[in-house]
Parts: sequence; C-alpha cells; structure tokens
Amino acid sequence: TFYECTSLMDITLPDSITTIGSSSFYGCKSLKSIIIPESVTMIDSYAFCNCESLEKITLPKSMVNIGKSAFSNCTSLTSITIPKGVKSIEDHTFYGCTSLKNIILPESITIIGAYSFYNCESLIDITIPDKVKTIGTSAFYNCKVLKKIIIPVNVTSMGYYAFGNCSS
Repeated sequence: TFYECTSLMDITLPDSITTIGSSSFYGCKSLKSIIIPESVTMIDSYAFCNCESLEKITLPKSMVNIGKSAFSNCTSLTSITIPKGVKSIEDHTFYGCTSLKNIILPESITIIGAYSFYNCESLIDITIPDKVKTIGTSAFYNCKVLKKIIIPVNVTSMGYYAFGNCSS
C-alpha cells in the first residue's frame, strides 16, 4: 500500500475500509496525521510502525483490535485514546514512542503485552484498568518520567522488568 512512502503527510481513509492491513503505512516518515473512519475495526501488525512524524491519530469507537507493533517507533506521537472495544494492548504496540505523554486505556483491557510501552520515556501518566490480568515482560521498561502507577488486584501475572528502569 503506502509502505515507506516519503511525501505523504495527511490522509483521510474512506468509509469502505474495515481493516488497516499489516505494514500498510510502515515507514511513512512524513505522515503527520490520519483520519480513520468508524468503519475500521482492526489495525493490523506494524500498520504505522516507524511513522516518525505521526503526531495525531484518532481511533474510531468501532475499533476492537490493534495488532502488535502497530505504532512502534512513532516518535512524534504524544497522546492516544484506545477505544472501549479493544481488549488487549499487544506486544510492542507503542514500543519506542518516545514522545508519548498520555494514553487512555479503556476498562475493557485485560492484557498489556510484552514491551508494549518500552522506552516511552515521556509517558507521564497511565491508569491500568481494573480488568487487567497480565502485564508482560518489560511492558513499561524505561518509562523514565512515570511517577505513579496502581497495579489492579486482578493482575495475576507480571513479566520480568515490567517496570524496569522507571527512575522517577
């Protein structure tokens, strides 16, 4: 599709789209914003990986699945709200999003995958929903400015270094 395009800055997807396929916008370094229609229910793996200029993305309320590494290394992304139909944050979803300051997770989340927020060094605040049962290996590793986190009583599994190098 738009794999490693170099000049695309803004895009509006049509209502006919239901899935953003694997690696669809992988490495589109100039992409700054995208409007995703309510018809989209899934963003597949690596869809926006390495979109270094992506600053703004609004996920539709219809969203139920976000694949692994979907937003890895989107180094300009500062905030995102995950819709309530999404049940898990897959492995590496926001890996290396160094400018990500705020993320809102819905109560529907039950799993926070391995390395999902790894090296999100600007992440100030995150509330882990009460239904979360699993926090994966190095999920919040190197989140240097994260000051407070409450681990819900339903968490039964926490991977190695889940909060490693969280120096604040």
